[in-house]
Amino acid sequence: QGIYCELDLGACDPPEKIKAKLEQVRLIQQYLKAAKAYVEFCHQPAKGMDLYRYALKLIDKMNCSTCTTC
Repeated sequence: QGIYCELDLGACDPPEKIKAKLEQVRLIQQYLKAAKAYVEFCHQPAKGMDLYRYALKLIDKMNCSTCTTC
């Protein structure tokens, strides 16, 4: 949620830089959904945890690139 706040979105088409960050957020969300599916439906908790950890790394990377006080 904090990433969305940092992006300072308006009710108009955002610049390309912000669009790219939004696409990264969507990708991270898909990794998290996939991780949950692997654990709950595919019964592959190790693979689900791998995806979850990878999504967390992507979030950390995004936090550093969007943080204005870092």
